[in-house]
Amino acid sequence: MKNHRSGCLPIRHCGRAPAGISLYNLIEYRTRLKNPQVRELAALALENRSYCLKLQNKLKSGNLKTVVVHGDTKLDNFLFGTVTGKVKALVDLDTVMPHTWLSDWGDMTRSLINVSGEKPGIPDAIKIDLDIFKALARGFIGSSTHLPGHEVELMVDAARIMALELGVRFLTDYMRGDTYFRLGAGDPADLNRIRAAVQFSIFQGLGRRNEEARSYIADLYGTAKSRLSG
Repeated sequence: MKNHRSGCLPIRHCGRAPAGISLYNLIEYRTRLKNPQVRELAALALENRSYCLKLQNKLKSGNLKTVVVHGDTKLDNFLFGTVTGKVKALVDLDTVMPHTWLSDWGDMTRSLINVSGEKPGIPDAIKIDLDIFKALARGFIGSSTHLPGHEVELMVDAARIMALELGVRFLTDYMRGDTYFRLGAGDPADLNRIRAAVQFSIFQGLGRRNEEARSYIADLYGTAKSRLSG
């Protein structure tokens, strides 16, 4: 899944058709926009617009350090050793770009804590596995030699933001007629709407575990700082 970090909310006015859309896709757009589930997802995206742009705005203001990121750190792009089972490399490097490390962390985390996958039959059945979140946080913070505290505080937000961003991209493409995330021969016609609903469920699910996740990150960071200063 390619992630473009130029901002995350192309949905602006749900009643207005996107620029550059073909006549066929315009008809599809207007038809799909009548779907109550689509309107509900679009409303959720617009409601959380400011939150979704938090990382982008902090980058622009200089509050976050810019580093080289992979840009698409879902599980499929990790290459594992057949003997050790440990990660050997990251593949699919065409998305490498300057950004905050929080985008890579967030994208990896939103991908892994959703154990149901991106094509479940019932998006509402998505469950957030916080044990996986904690394991990722232990490995990430435990192996880092320097992470600024004000950036660590955004780790939970980053995972939620990346899920919301991807959900918006799925939803936008669905409304435009599936022109980017193209459907396969056996895929249901509303697959991208389902994918969007899954990502929005991850966003909301992690939000419900927000306090627990933040507390765990804070404890890990405190332990790591003590280790490095000792």
